[in-house]
Amino acid sequence: DKEPSWKQAFGLGGHLHGKAINSARGVALVKLGSMCWNSKEAFERLRPLIDPIIGSSAAAHVHSALSGLLMSSLKHTGRQGVDWVLCTARACPEALFTSDGQQIVCWVADLDKDSFAQLIRIYLVNESPLARGFAALAIFRQCLGDPEWLPIAETLLDCGAEYRSAAAAVAAANFESARFGTTCTNWLTRMFDDDDKSVRDEASDCFRRMSTSDIARH
Repeated sequence: DKEPSWKQAFGLGGHLHGKAINSARGVALVKLGSMCWNSKEAFERLRPLIDPIIGSSAAAHVHSALSGLLMSSLKHTGRQGVDWVLCTARACPEALFTSDGQQIVCWVADLDKDSFAQLIRIYLVNESPLARGFAALAIFRQCLGDPEWLPIAETLLDCGAEYRSAAAAVAAANFESARFGTTCTNWLTRMFDDDDKSVRDEASDCFRRMSTSDIARH
């Protein structure tokens, strides 16, 4: 069976990362990201060299190798890091199709809600279903801690099984959380009987994390 778009996005992201670490430029950027993460002084010293690469017309795997530098910039500078993320997403949306990319999106949300909304819009209006699936996953995660995004999340649930499978994956991973449990449990109970097998499969993944008493209750 064909994987939902958000999973395909991570597959593409993994491919780009593999290509990056097998290229000289990609390896160099990954190493710089590690150096900058550990030292604000190193980041400040290297920033003039990195800045021209952000948002450039470089190959997709080069942009993919920037994750560590984007995370370092968010850590050390906040606002400039947000700007770098937006520039990268506009130049090469698939650069963030990784677990680190989703973490970067979450940090942008924590730092600046308006910029998070801009970032999500970049992906939602993209012609690629992979980009839209990536955005949906980020929205479902964000709405757990930010009720302002719940109406958009509910709208996406009605837009197709690919989006519902993303919500089911988020719910299955977070249903035990004291903060997020109610929303996640409500989603899961709806999705156990979904018409689409991919949605049911993602929802049922929660059973791997459940105790016997949890299983009986659900």
